[in-house]
Amino acid sequence: MRVASPNRSATASPWLGLVVAALAWIVAYGVNGRWWAWLVGDVVRLDLGTRFGSAVEFFVYDTTKILLLLAGIIFAVTVLRSSMSVERTRALLGGRREGIYRGVMSTPALVIDDRVVLAGRIPSVAELTNLVRGATS
Repeated sequence: MRVASPNRSATASPWLGLVVAALAWIVAYGVNGRWWAWLVGDVVRLDLGTRFGSAVEFFVYDTTKILLLLAGIIFAVTVLRSSMSVERTRALLGGRREGIYRGVMSTPALVIDDRVVLAGRIPSVAELTNLVRGATS
């Protein structure tokens, strides 16, 4: 009986696509200014020294730059979100929500066996010792 080995190209292709997309974005962002200067100045034949020509060139250049930056941010957030599972995200955010979920509205607080026994002040050592002893007995 022969056991099939896992297909390495199936796991490598998402990373390859990720690298290709990142490189394409970097190239597009790098040539953006020269591309629009060439297109507006040489192809459309607007004088980039005039207010109108430089305004048109700046508008298309800046609009493209903003769209590329937004696409880059969305891409980065998507990659980060795909690398974190729902359970891990809940665990990271759970620490912040746990106190409010248990009814703790001010800190410091002491919760023993899912019951808020102290909140909003710092107890004395004797009081803290009594609270912990009372909870364990």
